[in-house]
Amino acid sequence: MRTCIVTSDLVGPIKNGGIGTHCYYLARFLRQELGHEVTVLFTSSISEAALRPWKKRYAKEWGIRLVGLKSTVSWPQVKQSPSYPLLRRSRQVYDWLKEQDFDYCHFEDWQPEGFLAIQARRVGQAFEKTKLIFGLHGNPEWSREGMLAYEDNWTLGLAHEYMDRYSAEHADLLLSPSQHMFDWAQAHQWTLPANRRVIPYLFQLPFAPQPRPFARRHFIFFGRLETRKGLVVFVKALQALAPHLSDRHEPIRVTFLGRNYFVGKQLAADYLAESMKLCSPAYDWQVVSDLGQPEALRFVADHADALVVLPSLVDNLPFTVIECLQLRLNLIASRVGGIPELIDTPECLFEPTPQALSQKLLECLRDGVPAARSRYNADEARAAWRKVHEPHAYPSRPSRELRTPKVSVCVPHHNYGKFLPLALDSLLSQTYRNFEVIVVDDGSTDPESLETFRSLQKKYQQPEWRFLEKENGFTGQTRNFAARQAAGEYLVFVDSDNVTTPQMLERMVRGMETSGADCLTCHNLSFSNDISRQLGQWRHRYIPLGPCLELAMYQNTLGDVNFIIRREVFEKLGGFHEERIGLEDWDFLLRLVLNGFTLDVIPEVLFYYRQSHTSVTGVVNHYASHQRLL
Repeated sequence: MRTCIVTSDLVGPIKNGGIGTHCYYLARFLRQELGHEVTVLFTSSISEAALRPWKKRYAKEWGIRLVGLKSTVSWPQVKQSPSYPLLRRSRQVYDWLKEQDFDYCHFEDWQPEGFLAIQARRVGQAFEKTKLIFGLHGNPEWSREGMLAYEDNWTLGLAHEYMDRYSAEHADLLLSPSQHMFDWAQAHQWTLPANRRVIPYLFQLPFAPQPRPFARRHFIFFGRLETRKGLVVFVKALQALAPHLSDRHEPIRVTFLGRNYFVGKQLAADYLAESMKLCSPAYDWQVVSDLGQPEALRFVADHADALVVLPSLVDNLPFTVIECLQLRLNLIASRVGGIPELIDTPECLFEPTPQALSQKLLECLRDGVPAARSRYNADEARAAWRKVHEPHAYPSRPSRELRTPKVSVCVPHHNYGKFLPLALDSLLSQTYRNFEVIVVDDGSTDPESLETFRSLQKKYQQPEWRFLEKENGFTGQTRNFAARQAAGEYLVFVDSDNVTTPQMLERMVRGMETSGADCLTCHNLSFSNDISRQLGQWRHRYIPLGPCLELAMYQNTLGDVNFIIRREVFEKLGGFHEERIGLEDWDFLLRLVLNGFTLDVIPEVLFYYRQSHTSVTGVVNHYASHQRLL
């Protein structure tokens, strides 16, 4: 079996991180115990020179191929895309994976690299024989509840949340290391697939444990130095505890062991420098933030007589807890998330408040630390991961009969005689054959455009090509007029100044037949003139996310008018609005989603969009149009 693990976090190139630790153990397990050919696609921005020694080590020690995702792809500006950085990386991953041949591909939710690949598979464009597996670890919406703060770029955060929700719903298999994360997702109205499993992380002890009793001299905060991991709770607990330590002959040693991150907008190290001054006589403290995962394990093992404290506000199934349990260290942790699924000793758990933690620390100093009984079993975790990769381990995706139903292509035309021949010629070149074309002139006033329209009517005298003329009624009314003449099961709208790719209809029909969606949009590249189009000099790339309604009310994340839709759905919605104000596509697609119909995106460029100062979008008032849409 050939397996790919896509991750932006990995032991080695990244010093410490739970997802990186998971991917490291998973890659080794698949290679060494299951004999898979394992490729790790590492997506973080890191130079080839910095990655090269880790490539050699992964290959030599574990037989794992480590590949860096090249970031040299030149993209045109992305139009109206709050999610550009996320989509750019996801696009690079998708393009790379399309050229490979994997049996399994693992994606994680910390960065939504797998979004476009999962979207492409859902709409039948790629990965027919590849199992796409998505892991829930700590998405932005969940993490925000622990950080007690919004992201600086809230639009990016909302896009990220949508991409994670979509990936979780449409992956072939959804995994979580804890039941807590599934419960949280369902409580937050995520749609979870039937194919989902709770499988704890893999872990392998690097050395034998050497447990020692708590010597009452040393506390270790173990985890990323941030609000979510309980840094503020711990510091405030230390401040509350300090008056009770006045009779000690020496200060208690406190180590903050973890990557330096943020408390609000402030770096954690700066926060500690200010906050620990308030209780400095009671404690001798230090920050250790430069250790990788193996070195951090050695540190806590070398200080086995210390008390390791894990006071998270929100957590899934933290490796720090697994590691401390397996090393049989002195441990107390907050009673949140998946932590109770790991620890079977209530006396080792506390509520993540400064008051509860300070009381627990005082008890440990007075009475010692109870031995933590572990609910985690490394052998059971390996057995569960083995089952995931067995043939027929879970139901295959439902197969649909791919029909070739008739498609009606509706082309409105108004004074675009110089562009219409190219638009129709691109339709003539379609690889899909069962379609009709309905071209409607919307009261053109330009004599040359009318002459071109009528000459094309004579050129395309096949029964499936119809040319109609009507009085001017603006674009939405003209599209609706064309749709009323249609005989196809599907409608596609193509503007007379755009150019379609030869595979557009074939890919659209395949997407509708595979996904069962009511409507599909697609990506496009815009150009300013035909010479720039022929040279591949694009002005921007439009990448609609899909029905992310939190953003779609303010930015068109849904798609362009060049979409495919079931004719009966189009008729139920009453077609496009017919006011002379524009944004008909955005308005229509919003109404489609708000009325409960399904919309998705084919993550491929299926047409080229001509940007012209005479187009409707160039002459209408965008603010007024948007107010009407809202």
